[in-house]
Amino acid sequence: MDLSYFDILAPDLPVVFCGINPSAQAAVSGHNFGSASNRFWPVLHLSGFTPERIAARDDRRLLEFGCGITAAVSRATRS
Repeated sequence: MDLSYFDILAPDLPVVFCGINPSAQAAVSGHNFGSASNRFWPVLHLSGFTPERIAARDDRRLLEFGCGITAAVSRATRS
């Protein structure tokens, strides 16, 4: 399965987060770091990358804040 749709990229982004590969839960939900227990989204806000907390379902909004996401491997795994 091609999971390249998980890439959220645009030219000249100042920040790109690179995960190892999408989780099985992300593949099911269709959103990066989509597990309810994943700490990426709260920490992203707490560290100042976004002015508000956004949810995994709104992952495309990262571009509004000059951030992107990609994965080293585009194949989903359970761990």
